[in-house]
Amino acid sequence: MLNISSEAYSMIAQQICERGWHDFCKQPDSANVTLVRELYANHYSDRRPVSHVRGKDVVWDSDAINDYHKIRRNPKSASWADIKATTTREQVAEKLCPMGPDWESNYLKLSSVNHEGKAWIYFISARIIPTTATSIARFDRCALAYHIMTGTPLDIGGIIEEQILHCIKDQGTSLYFPSLITGLCQNAGVEGNPKDDIKPPQRVITDATISSYAQVAGRANPEPLPPREEPMTKAELSQTIRQIQQEVGGLRKDHEDFRQEMKATMSWIGNMVKSVGTKLQFDLSDCVEPVSVPPPEVPPPVYGDEEHVHERDAPVESGHI
Repeated sequence: MLNISSEAYSMIAQQICERGWHDFCKQPDSANVTLVRELYANHYSDRRPVSHVRGKDVVWDSDAINDYHKIRRNPKSASWADIKATTTREQVAEKLCPMGPDWESNYLKLSSVNHEGKAWIYFISARIIPTTATSIARFDRCALAYHIMTGTPLDIGGIIEEQILHCIKDQGTSLYFPSLITGLCQNAGVEGNPKDDIKPPQRVITDATISSYAQVAGRANPEPLPPREEPMTKAELSQTIRQIQQEVGGLRKDHEDFRQEMKATMSWIGNMVKSVGTKLQFDLSDCVEPVSVPPPEVPPPVYGDEEHVHERDAPVESGHI
């Protein structure tokens, strides 16, 4: 997940080593999306962090999450709620924004955040408190970046447990932590099925990723980027082209049917006007035939060259499905 040169981000490498986050920062494994959906759908009614998946109880409390990521427990770690409540904007700005912060309500514009802060916010947004926003960061993500950078003892498993519970309560959100949940299900003895939907792992965060992310966040009026998706295979692109062609053909037919209906209606109206005019002995010699509805002008779709179609490689997963 994090693969950044120690020269460019020596402080990041130092925090990873000191916190024992080597496994946590590695590229996640593939995710079984079917199992993830079942875990979120089959949470017990009480507040216990346990779900029943295919006959097995899967525990996703802070201890289970920390064990899965091989994160060392720190007895000095306070609860994230208490840490966040005592963190101020001034503290965050002093550490993350050397040129001054640019707050927008409860969000910090990343154009005012230094590179180390951007890197941690990117990681937090993908693996701890997920989001797809790339130009702004909510205060809790900024506060977590601040405490990571300053060496505060943190219970990462507890924070992730809180996020999973939040996702269960808010059923309209994405399904977060697919790789983690798949691993917890496997550790609990849940067996997969050949028909399960498997999602490949996300790419690692590299120097180039952070540089690109920093450029996006540094634009004067950045637009939010959509979640990155897997590149299409040639077969998928061909199918999409056929669907577009069918839709265009349907539009042509609908337009042609409408044109014929309008032509018949105009003809009927014209004949009726002539009949009424003749009956009333009007001079109709100056009447001009109405202009018919023109045929549709739908240009054929234009597609890129074959050389721009890439085979599927390691796609991106933004910490959620």
